Amino acid sequence: MSVNRDASERRDMYDPEEERLLQQLKQSHPNAYWHQLITLFNSSVPAHRRRTADGIKNKWKDMENIKKDDTLLRELKLAQPQADWPEVVQLFNQLVPARRNKSATALRLKWENMQQHPSHDEGVSSQQSPWCGPENAEQYALARSNVSIYAKESDRGYIGHESVSKSDHAAEREVETIEDRCLALESEPWFQEFCDSIDPDTVPNCLIDPALRDQEYRRKPPR
Repeated sequence: MSVNRDASERRDMYDPEEERLLQQLKQSHPNAYWHQLITLFNSSVPAHRRRTADGIKNKWKDMENIKKDDTLLRELKLAQPQADWPEVVQLFNQLVPARRNKSATALRLKWENMQQHPSHDEGVSSQQSPWCGPENAEQYALARSNVSIYAKESDRGYIGHESVSKSDHAAEREVETIEDRCLALESEPWFQEFCDSIDPDTVPNCLIDPALRDQEYRRKPPR
């Protein structure tokens, strides 16, 4: 039985260590794709704890929604500390999508849990996952290097594209500036007199700018 099929059959909840590992990977590689993160994730856990890319993606969304709900609940309680729970839950449910609505009891229990176990994101992120042990170190290092190389190549490509775009815009602005100066120059009376004074029969063509020569022939009828 393949590892992918084993992982796709898992329906058990994520334990705190898996959540911590996922959080560490997302913070370390914020621009990595999910198929890259799942390689890092599965190389960091025992075989029976492996997941799928869609699985960790959905779990990350759930973790982000929980964080948003906690932040909103904290703000509501700080803004209205004397409000009763029916009032708080009414405000809460008005500000979140319907699928994330909570009952007054659920919201109260969430608040009590937040008070008893305040979140320390910095502390959690700084802790090393216990699954990054010697048995998985080589595989994890290889997977991490692949993600790092991809990220550097993506950044280099973006920077190169940005530099080319800036160069193109600078060249366009320079051409427009030169054309504007030429038009302004041609409108000067002395420039018109200078063009009229040029005799193509006595002045070598190599010394006459093509634009001036064209103007000369436009101004004087052929002899």
